[in-house]
Amino acid sequence: MQRTREVLSLKHLPSASSDEILQTVCTDLATDINADLVSVWFFNRSQTKIRCELYYDSMYQSFNKGQVIYRDNCPHYFQALIEDSCIATSDAQHQNATRELADIYLIPNGIQSTLDFILHRGRTPVGVICCECRGQPRVWSEDDKSQLRIVAELLSARFNFR
Repeated sequence: MQRTREVLSLKHLPSASSDEILQTVCTDLATDINADLVSVWFFNRSQTKIRCELYYDSMYQSFNKGQVIYRDNCPHYFQALIEDSCIATSDAQHQNATRELADIYLIPNGIQSTLDFILHRGRTPVGVICCECRGQPRVWSEDDKSQLRIVAELLSARFNFR
């Protein structure tokens, strides 16, 4: 977490690229929170879709990007993100806010549990950072939620979103 705080600090690494910053954040969160997958997604201006800016798979130690999820396919997920700021599910394939993601995202990636926190510019939602686990259901601790909230706030401040 210390390395993430340093990278996200507005005083440190002013020349670091967005990809370098997001890679550091995602790999650190995967370790610190013990998540299998960590990703950062951004809304388009009209909030009709989110695009994956960076996706880290800790099992394969690999990065990916580019997947798009559309609001029309997952209206409850988008609504929950925007209204609640945080979604914590131990059984994401069956929970109201996330079950719409089952066929298009959760099942293909083997995801069982999710912890998602919104990214903001002022009061406007601009993206989401997600920690996800495969296999057995996981109940996210208050420490996990707090840590992800802090990272989301630091990310929002660092980028002051585009």
